[in-house]
Amino acid sequence: MSSLGFSYGLTSVKGSLMLTLPSSISDEFIEQIKILVANEAKKTRSRAVIFDFSATKIMDCSEFIDLKNMANSLQLLGVVPLFVGLSPGIVVHLINNDVYFSGISALINIEAAYDYLDKLYGK
Repeated sequence: MSSLGFSYGLTSVKGSLMLTLPSSISDEFIEQIKILVANEAKKTRSRAVIFDFSATKIMDCSEFIDLKNMANSLQLLGVVPLFVGLSPGIVVHLINNDVYFSGISALINIEAAYDYLDKLYGK
């Protein structure tokens, strides 16, 4: 999708939404997708939103914190947020800048996310 001026994907798969994030994340992008993703999760009765960072090469600390806050908002709606595909370079950058990861479920890839959800929901 690129209707907001950003290239991203939002797909419903196996009762969950997958948000494929762009190669470069900005505050403007996050601001525009926050409500869109929450509304889509509610509309589709998704059990989870998987934030797919596998294409993301550039993200600063404030943008990560905004995405973490977005994930917390989804939890309040009863939706399980999962972060997948974070690159080692981004993780090291965030750690070196004292960004906390508490409250985030992060997995290595999309397959691991679906395995996690299957175990969580007893499938």
